[in-house]
Amino acid sequence: MKSFLLVALTIGCLLGVGDTAGSASADDSEEITTPPAGTAASTSSPIATTATSTGLTCGTQLKNIYYHGFNLQTSTVSDAAACCDLCAAYDGCVVYTYFHSSSTGQSLCYLKDGSGEKTNYADSSSVTAVSAFMVSATSAPTPSTTSTPAATTATPSACSE
Repeated sequence: MKSFLLVALTIGCLLGVGDTAGSASADDSEEITTPPAGTAASTSSPIATTATSTGLTCGTQLKNIYYHGFNLQTSTVSDAAACCDLCAAYDGCVVYTYFHSSSTGQSLCYLKDGSGEKTNYADSSSVTAVSAFMVSATSAPTPSTTSTPAATTATPSACSE
């Protein structure tokens, strides 16, 4: 236990725990807002980043669900899987909505940095909507057993300032 406390104290000194210089105050909070209605969406290609650099992958698909607002990018795609791939590669994308209208034949992918009001299209015969939130691409670590280290005696020292 003493070793753990010594290590924690040393790490705290190295990281400057308790140092308030450069810390943000509660007044520095950022408000997230929905873009105003009628804002033109960009249809250019998303910024190229790899899915591994974002560390995210598509979660469970929510069929018939469309989330409004928070659009980062709008692209024409062939299906929901292509929309998922775009979101996984787009830095800042946390949810996507794929929207297909059989009356217009248009299939659009909305990459989003948040989710607004939800519309359920379960009763629609002319619209297909699929949404999914991004989740961490890293798998959970496999549990392993480790031996308990031998107890050592150490004298704590004050952080040098």
